[in-house]
Amino acid sequence: NGPQYKINKNKSRITHKDVNKLSNIHFPLCMQSSLEHMKNDGHLKHGGRMHLGLFLKGIGLSLSEAMIYWRNSFTKIGA
Repeated sequence: NGPQYKINKNKSRITHKDVNKLSNIHFPLCMQSSLEHMKNDGHLKHGGRMHLGLFLKGIGLSLSEAMIYWRNSFTKIGA
């Protein structure tokens, strides 16, 4: 039998407000680059959204928090 993985229910939750604070210190360079691109251009291509979205899911960002994060992150150019 392989190792048993259990979900730690007492771990702290990551919220949409934590993503940008944590990114400069704890995210790998590829994720920092994607976030910087999104901040500067207001969008990411499909592959970039999938890449970043799966990473955020992997670090524990819930679906509802992710929706808030994405809604706040995308901006219209010139708005």
